[in-house]
Amino acid sequence: QLVDPRLQPHDTVRFGASVRLRTAAGGDPGEERALTIVGVDEADPAAGRIAFTAPIARAILGRAVGDSATLATARGDEELEILSIDYPSE
Repeated sequence: QLVDPRLQPHDTVRFGASVRLRTAAGGDPGEERALTIVGVDEADPAAGRIAFTAPIARAILGRAVGDSATLATARGDEELEILSIDYPSE
């Protein structure tokens, strides 16, 4: 099903969102990363394009700026803070 990211609620993480995250605890505290949530066929983790089915995407979907989410990793749990949410304007 085609989803138009421009029509998504812009105050929470949804399909099509470009999100900046910071590791708050676990992993490398203070590390920031940017990712865009895309369809499975568009995913390219090296380019920051993460499938909506990926564990990190599932952890942050529905969250707002300032919210935290826990991501279970092989190194242990990471606490992620959402710094910004953007959607394409076109």
